[in-house]
Amino acid sequence: MRKGPAILLFATIFAVMTPVTTGVLFWIQRGIHAFEKAAPPDYVAEVEPVLREFCYDCHSDGANKGGFALDEHINLTLLKGDRIHWTRVIDNLDNGTMPPAGKPRPSPDQIATLERWIDLVVFQHDCGEPDPGRVTIRRLNREEYNNTVHELTGVKFRPADDFPADDTGYGFDNIGDVLSLSPVLLEKYLKAAVQVLDEAMPTEPDSGETMKVAVAKLEQKGPGGVRGDVRALISGGEIFGNFTVKTGGDYRISFLAYGDQAGSEPVKAELRVDDRKIKVLEIPQRSGAPGRFEAMVRLEAGRRRITTAFINDFYDASKREDRNFYVGDIVLTGPFSKRPETAFQKRLLEPVGKHRNQEDAAEEILSRFATKAFRRPATDDEVEGLLKLHSLARENGDSFEGGIKLALSATLVSPKFLFRGEVQPDPDNPEQVHEIDDYALASRLSYFLWSSMPDEKLFELAEKKLLRRDLPGQVARMLADPKASALAANFGGQWLQLRNLELVQPNPKLFPGF
Repeated sequence: MRKGPAILLFATIFAVMTPVTTGVLFWIQRGIHAFEKAAPPDYVAEVEPVLREFCYDCHSDGANKGGFALDEHINLTLLKGDRIHWTRVIDNLDNGTMPPAGKPRPSPDQIATLERWIDLVVFQHDCGEPDPGRVTIRRLNREEYNNTVHELTGVKFRPADDFPADDTGYGFDNIGDVLSLSPVLLEKYLKAAVQVLDEAMPTEPDSGETMKVAVAKLEQKGPGGVRGDVRALISGGEIFGNFTVKTGGDYRISFLAYGDQAGSEPVKAELRVDDRKIKVLEIPQRSGAPGRFEAMVRLEAGRRRITTAFINDFYDASKREDRNFYVGDIVLTGPFSKRPETAFQKRLLEPVGKHRNQEDAAEEILSRFATKAFRRPATDDEVEGLLKLHSLARENGDSFEGGIKLALSATLVSPKFLFRGEVQPDPDNPEQVHEIDDYALASRLSYFLWSSMPDEKLFELAEKKLLRRDLPGQVARMLADPKASALAANFGGQWLQLRNLELVQPNPKLFPGF
C-alpha cells in the first residue's frame, strides 16, 4: 500500500499531540484495513477503458509526455512495475493537473477506480513475503545519544549538546548515509563517556588532606641513595617514609617509580604499611618515562610507615645487566568519605551480593550493561573483552567499582553502542531477504517513536520472541508514553520545518503577536 503508511504516520503524529490517541488510531486503522481488504478493480474491464479514454492521447501511439508511454510496456507486469511513473500519475490525479486543462476529465468515480487500482495492484505488498529492507548502519544523532544515555544511566544533563551539529540528508538528521564520525566527534564521545559515568557512578570519594614525604626525606635500607629527583636501590632493600595519620579511614598511596630492566622479568616492588603487605607491583617502566602507582588502603590513626621494597634484584656480570629500582616522592591522600550511591549504581551493582567472588559478579554486571547498551544480547567475546579491562584496572590498584567504571566507559564508546546496526546473515548478497530479529524490531520502534533505546518491556518481549505478536499493543503503549513527544519534536519538527521557527524574524509591525 502507498497511502496506508502515510495516513498512519500522520495519524500517529496527530495522536501524539492530542489526548485521544486510542480512538483516533482505531478509526483510521479500521478504515485503512477495510480499504486494503477490498478487491482491486479489474484492469481490462475497469482500468484500461478509463486510460484509453482520457490518457492515451498524450501517453501512447508515439506520444510520451512526461516520459511515460502506456503502450511501451509489452505486458501488464512491466506496466505495474513502473512505480515511479504511477506515483506521478496518482499525485497528478489528486492535484487535478491531469488530464490537462481543456481536455475531458474522468468522473470522480473513475478517478477513484484508477487510484484504487494503483494502490491495490501497483503498490500492493504481499504480507506473506515481507521484506524489511537493508538498513544502512547509522550513528546515533545528538538527540538519540542524549536520550539513550539518560535511559541507560539516569543522568540528567545532555552531553551531546556539546557535540558538533549532525549532518542532514533529505531534511532529516537521522539518515545513516550522512551521519559521519569525525576525529573531533570521537574525542567528544570519549569525554562524554567519562562525564556520564562520573555522574551516574561516582567512585572517586571526597578526599581529605594530602601529605607527602619528599625524596630527600625518605629513608632507605640498602645501597643506592638520592639520584636527582628519585631515590635508588641498586640491590635488595627498601625505601620508606613516615606519616602521621590524624583520622582513621580510607587513604590512597601514590608514587612515581621506574627501573633499570634486566633479566627475564621487570622490576618488582612490594608495597607495605608498617609490617603489613599490601600488594606486589610490577614496574616495567624505564628512566625518562616513570609510571605512577597507586593503592587504596585502610589506615588507623597514628604514626604509619609506608614502604616500597625492592624484591627481585638481578645482576649478570657476563652480560653487564643490572636490575635497579627508583622511587620518587611518596604521597598519602585521605581520609576519603564515600559519596551516596545513585539509583543507577545500586541497580548496577546488585549482582555483587549474589556471587561468592567478585569476578563472577563483574561478569554479570558487564554482561547486563552491555546487553542494554548494545540493544541486543552481548556475546561472550564482548563480555570477555570488558572483563579484561576490569582486571587490568584492578591490577593497577583500582577498586572493584573503578574497574567496572572503566569497562562501562569502553562500552559507551564502542561502535556497537554509538551505531545502530542489524545483523545480516548474508551481507554480501543485496538480493537476500531475511526477517529482522525482535531486538532489531524493538530498536526500530523505539528510535522512531521515542528517539531513544528500547525499554524493559520491549527487551522482555524481544527476549521471548513475542514482540511481533503484540506489536499493535506495544505501539499504542509507546504512543501513550510521554517519551512519544519525541516523534512530534524530532520527526515532525524536521518534516514541517518547525525547528526553523527560531530563525524566523517577521516584521514586528505586521506581525506584532508572533
